[in-house]
Amino acid sequence: MGIQHTLPEIPFTGMMGILRILRAIPRMEATGIPRILRVTPYMEAMGSAATLRATPFTGTMGSAPTLPEIRYTAIGRINGMPKVEPLTVGWIVDAPFGDFAFEAPEAKRKDRSPALSGRAVQACPAVNELEKRLFVVKAPFDIKIGVEKDGENYELFYDEQRTRVDPDVISRFITFMPQNLWRSPKRPVFQILLPYVFLCDEKCYLTQFPPFLDKFTWPGQMIAGRFEITNWPRILNFAFEFCDLNSCLELRRGQPLCYFMFEGDNPERSVRLVRAKQTEEVRQFRKGIDGMPKFTSNTFSVMDEAARRRPRNLVISIEDGDEV
Repeated sequence: MGIQHTLPEIPFTGMMGILRILRAIPRMEATGIPRILRVTPYMEAMGSAATLRATPFTGTMGSAPTLPEIRYTAIGRINGMPKVEPLTVGWIVDAPFGDFAFEAPEAKRKDRSPALSGRAVQACPAVNELEKRLFVVKAPFDIKIGVEKDGENYELFYDEQRTRVDPDVISRFITFMPQNLWRSPKRPVFQILLPYVFLCDEKCYLTQFPPFLDKFTWPGQMIAGRFEITNWPRILNFAFEFCDLNSCLELRRGQPLCYFMFEGDNPERSVRLVRAKQTEEVRQFRKGIDGMPKFTSNTFSVMDEAARRRPRNLVISIEDGDEV
C-alpha cells in the first residue's frame, strides 16, 4: 500500500458559482516512484462554467507535466473558452392607441460620457457589469400629477399648465388605485400604463427598477418588481407611491422613467434585445394572461397552466436591437 494523499480543493467563487481547482500532488507507491495527478480541464453542462478534474498520470517525476497556467475572468470564465450566445429578448408595444409615443427601450450604456482616464468610473469592471445589463424606458408624455387629501378621501389631480396630454389619454393610461391596494393607508398609489411586452423563448426573468443612475427628484418611490417573462409576457406599468403629498410628480417626455434588467439561467450571458413581431400566436397566448388579477390575487399560481399552453416559439425578430 502506498501513502494516500487527499486532493485539496481551492474554491474560486464567481458569478457562475464555484470553480474548483484540484492541485496535482504526488502519490507515493511502494516502489518509491511517484504517480502524478495531471490536471485537465473539461466542460460542465452549464454554458461556460468550467471545472478542473484530476486524472491519473503514470510516469516518473522527471516526466511529470507542469501544471497549466490558469487564467480566469472577473466573473469566473476561463480565458480562451468559447463565449456563450446572447439571450434573445423580444419587445413589442401594444398600446390602445399612439404606439409611437413609446420609444424603443435603450441600453443604459449608450448615454455614458467618455472616460476621463483609464481609471475612471467607466473603466471599473463592477460598474460595467451592472450598467451593461440595464435597459431604459422613457416617459411617453409630459405630465405633472399630485394627490390631495379631502377628509378621509384622496383625490388624484394633474396640473393643466405643466401637462401636455389630452384628458382622454390620461383616463386611458393613468389609474388611481383603490386604497385597499396601497402598501400603506397614507401613501396613495397610481399607475401609468407602459404598453411594453417582453418575450423570451428561454428561461428569463425581468426586473423593473427606478432610474437610480439618473438624476431625479420624486415625492415618493416607484414600486419595483421581478417576474418570469418566459411563460408570462404581460403588459407593464409604472406604479408610483406618493410619500410627500405636498409635492407633485413631474415627468417630461423622453426622460428615463424606469430600468429593465433581464436574467437567464446563466448570469454571464449577454442580452440581445430585438423588436419582435406581434403574431397571432402571441396575441392568443397573451389573451389568456390579460385580466388574470381579476380572477386571483396570486397570478404566479397559474404559471404552470400558462407553461402548458405556451406556443413553442414567441420571438420573431423584426429588427436587431441592443446587445449588452
